[in-house]
Amino acid sequence: STTTSSSTRKAVCIPNLSKCSAAGAGLVTEEAFIQGVQPIFSMAKSNLESRVQSAKMLCDVAQKDARFLELDSFRSCVMPALEGLMGDESDDVRQYAVMAVSAFAELACYKEDFMRSSILAALFALVEKCCDLQLAYETAQMRRTAAGVLALLSRTHPFSVRRELQLQHCNLGAWLQRVDCLHDQRTREAAMVVKSFLVQVSATDLDAASSASSAASAAVGDGSLQTDEYDLNLIGECDLGSLGH
Repeated sequence: STTTSSSTRKAVCIPNLSKCSAAGAGLVTEEAFIQGVQPIFSMAKSNLESRVQSAKMLCDVAQKDARFLELDSFRSCVMPALEGLMGDESDDVRQYAVMAVSAFAELACYKEDFMRSSILAALFALVEKCCDLQLAYETAQMRRTAAGVLALLSRTHPFSVRRELQLQHCNLGAWLQRVDCLHDQRTREAAMVVKSFLVQVSATDLDAASSASSAASAAVGDGSLQTDEYDLNLIGECDLGSLGH
């Protein structure tokens, strides 16, 4: 139980949002929502227990009405929080942070945000952290969830995923070569989906896809990241070695 007024507000805010969404009534304003979630972002920069609780609460917040989650004022706060939690030294924090990322990734605007942030590389790093069998067992769900998010992003935005990984200097070629050796079956299956899409994108095709994506975004006029499916005719065959460049 909580004793301070700020803690009480923090604890009560999220259930109230749930009721509002379920009832379909405008009982919570956008301003009230932003104010209500601010303690979560403060907790994300506090001690270990607070960071764990922050990540848990973001999992809950991610299930709320999309009109709140898509607010620029919310995204500008939640993205730095998620990046910090995803890079936390604690597996407990990362476990819930990955779950929150997975939930937010259901919204198109967050797919774009994730691919242009450190979260994308963090997801790839989590999937292959399985050298220690005991650690692999303890963190299996976290790695399964990370692989699932990557599969979602790679299925709709294979060019963009690879381009962003290159910009973040990730060794994608080595990662793809290790996919077949993942011990956990569910993680391996999701990672194989990632591989099946990214392996088809050659370096030369990437440049062409980038130009086409820019043109499509300009035509739409909203600057948002478009799905890469319209560029599938640009896909060529390539070997794993070229993916590491």
